[in-house]
Amino acid sequence: MFKGVILAAGIGKRMKSSTPKVLHKIFGYPILYYPIKTLLDSGIESLNLFIVVGKNREIYEQSIKIPDVNFVIQDEPLGTGDATKRALPYIEDGDEVLVIPSDAPLIKKETIIKAKELFKEKKAHILILTSILENPSPYGRVVREGENIVGIKEDKDLKDDERGIKEINSGIYIFKGEILKKYLPLLKNENAQREYYLTDVIGLAARDNKRIISMPVSFEEIIGINTRRNLREVFKIMKDRKINELEDNGVTIFDPATTFISPFVKAGRDTVFYPGVYIEGEVEFGEGCVIGPFVKIDAVKEKVIVRDNVIIGPFASIREGTKLMNKSKAKTFVEIKKSTVGEGSAVPHLSYIGDATIGKNVNIGAGTITCNYDGKKKHPTIIEDDVFIGSDSILVAKEGGLFIRKGAYTGAGSVITEDVPPYSLALGRARQINKQGWVKKDE
Repeated sequence: MFKGVILAAGIGKRMKSSTPKVLHKIFGYPILYYPIKTLLDSGIESLNLFIVVGKNREIYEQSIKIPDVNFVIQDEPLGTGDATKRALPYIEDGDEVLVIPSDAPLIKKETIIKAKELFKEKKAHILILTSILENPSPYGRVVREGENIVGIKEDKDLKDDERGIKEINSGIYIFKGEILKKYLPLLKNENAQREYYLTDVIGLAARDNKRIISMPVSFEEIIGINTRRNLREVFKIMKDRKINELEDNGVTIFDPATTFISPFVKAGRDTVFYPGVYIEGEVEFGEGCVIGPFVKIDAVKEKVIVRDNVIIGPFASIREGTKLMNKSKAKTFVEIKKSTVGEGSAVPHLSYIGDATIGKNVNIGAGTITCNYDGKKKHPTIIEDDVFIGSDSILVAKEGGLFIRKGAYTGAGSVITEDVPPYSLALGRARQINKQGWVKKDE
């Protein structure tokens, strides 16, 4: 059985933060989320995924809300070998076990799948992902005798005649379960860091003539995050990857330098992104959409769906759970959350729409607000097809929902607290009174 072990117990002192390193976020998700999702997407089942964390397990569980993954505790940070050893009770001799650091969010699903296939094809005991660097310090090096891998040494432990080695260790491996069960208990901490290195398993296995192979991988995929600067660099690589992918598939992005699109975004051809767009989470755009300028979409908590020929912005905020149907509009200074805007409907300007369902061909006048929260609970607003909401309408949702029925109108400036029947005009405002001559009363 194929299993995965993610090593996430490191403290990350160089981040200079009270937040554990791998819980810092990129596009709204913790760093740790990315290798988890990559391993799941590569075919490893969540029940066979083990995340080794420190004592503060609850923080990780609260941040990574993926069902059925297993959290394993490493009480003290005694190195990667000791961390991997924490997962041994869940590993059988016949398992194939991928071990990966938690701070490597750029590794691709395709790379993991290729490594799994090569491991099986070569009937290997150990597979190591490696890269060649002209300036390999401070990374650990792959030590060979001829073509055979005989060990991995950390940069601090290299001898002078080994410092010219340019092949670096990625920290990503596949092991036969029997290898881990045999050699992890034999590890010693006789090194500069006084830690138990997982890399020492390679040397022990090599002495017993186990089959150890390597697979080259782009250095970009194995970049780790140890500092705030690394975090910024990885963020930029993720952004550029996604922009290049979208452009290759018929999407226009006018200013990549000011456009930030999550790796989990999909967009159909002829969709256009203007400058100042920032998207977190999972969003699915159809074809022919126009997004921006200056739009934020936050879909971390729940996916956002944008169908064909939708216009969003400028200066709009779209939040989790929103669905914008074909030819709908969410334009200037509009915020929409957990709502559906029906086909051909428009929320043109200066409105907040929350927990609402809007039908087809509806016009929401400027300044409209759905009052969905009564201080304790949130209530829905349902606006049926062909409704016209007058400017500055306040729609106060009640228990069971506020219903504006098909074809109804609300007068500008109205506060609507009761359901509106079909094809009716609802007015909820004080009658205007003109007091003639009032301005001159003191003269």
